Amino acid sequence: MTPRQLRQAQRAVHLAMAVLVAAAVYLPLPGVLPTLARAIAIPALALSGIAMWQAARLRRLRRRLGRQRPTVPQQRKLVREGSIR
Repeated sequence: MTPRQLRQAQRAVHLAMAVLVAAAVYLPLPGVLPTLARAIAIPALALSGIAMWQAARLRRLRRRLGRQRPTVPQQRKLVREGSIR
């Protein structure tokens, strides 16, 4: 998924959850909708907003965590080459 597609998907989820919360607040519908809004939509809205706000940091963190550490034989080779101590 390209960064543009990711941003568009995040925006779509964010807007859909915002519509659900607005409907739960402004429409006097009894039943499941207000409970659903409180239990699922508001946390999803908050998380998608934070994800869009901190997208660059999250991308860097994911890239850093995705790197693999060298195995012991690879480390020994790097030490012999003088790349690491």
